[in-house]
Amino acid sequence: CIARMVADAEGSRAYVQVRERTPKPELVDKRQPGNTVAVRDGLVTAVQPYDGEKLVLPGTMVQEGQLLISGVTDDEQAGTRFLRGMGKVYARTWYKMQCQVPGTIREKVYTGEEHTRYAICWGTRRINFYNSSGIPWGDCDKIVTRTKLTLPGGIALPITIVKETYRCYEERTVERSQEEAEQLAYAVLEAVLTSVMEEGQVERETLTSVPWGDDILVELSAECREQIGRFVEIPKE
Repeated sequence: CIARMVADAEGSRAYVQVRERTPKPELVDKRQPGNTVAVRDGLVTAVQPYDGEKLVLPGTMVQEGQLLISGVTDDEQAGTRFLRGMGKVYARTWYKMQCQVPGTIREKVYTGEEHTRYAICWGTRRINFYNSSGIPWGDCDKIVTRTKLTLPGGIALPITIVKETYRCYEERTVERSQEEAEQLAYAVLEAVLTSVMEEGQVERETLTSVPWGDDILVELSAECREQIGRFVEIPKE
């Protein structure tokens, strides 16, 4: 299985989309006959048929779409029977996945210049102790601290002192190290690899990277053990 993607990253952070809701599973008709087929290539290590006839043995190399457990059986006494043909088939599988990571990164460099200004909020009113509402110092990080005033005894007043601190910085483009690129790509590729395996685990993996134009191409090679059988219903006539 080969996959390729470009890392969606800002700095050294990768963003992964997470689904909060799982779709409601479809109802299964247990009387509907079917077969179990391979969802990907692999070297079979174990076959566990629940119903039907197994057509492969451990040590067999199978291809995607190959019939593994048949729901159609022939018996001299009972004749042709249609069964569910369900079960689990475990196999060794191999993956190669690539991730293209930008070779440069925009980085903040703080200049050491800082500016502070204050305001008072009284109920719904705000009084600024500065003239302009804009930021005249260029690129800055803004840090806001709010302090509520209280009387002795802990009685709160409707007055808040607002302190705004601006830390000035310059942006520069720096080269991303090979180690950083591999760490970022590995997080993305590992998440993808885990998502494509319905039931399995990674047993061995290797990570390599090479320059790719202005980017860095990272490749993950993995050997896994996973359940590759998928039930497919036999269409009704």
